[in-house]
Amino acid sequence: MVYAAEQLFERIRERMRAVTQGPAQPRQKLLEMIRSIFEFFNENMFYFQFLDRAQVYSKMHQSAKVNHVTQERQMIADILREGVEKKSFRDVDVENAADFFQRAIVGTICVQPQLRMFDPAKEAALLAEMFYAFLES
Repeated sequence: MVYAAEQLFERIRERMRAVTQGPAQPRQKLLEMIRSIFEFFNENMFYFQFLDRAQVYSKMHQSAKVNHVTQERQMIADILREGVEKKSFRDVDVENAADFFQRAIVGTICVQPQLRMFDPAKEAALLAEMFYAFLES
């Protein structure tokens, strides 16, 4: 089951990489990345809930968890760095902002089961607007 969890995480990273490497502008990339993550979790919620109930995440080796989070954070940082370079975003501490954004994305996913209706596109747009408020102020 640990293998299944690792494969789910790899599929998330594949979607994130596709957005990061795409032609869109940084502002749009950030929104698309968040939306792709939320859509993936929404589409695979049954698997994530099953793995959670089976306590699979606690059985994963710590280095695998750290590797996943580090890769996610780096892809977010790449978009932020591109945005700063293109003057789409103000000059920010990219690494700290990416860390904060990654935690906010995961936090939204964690409360997702508590919401009566989870619309990945709507939730992504709301979270992206909060990020834009920070990046463009």
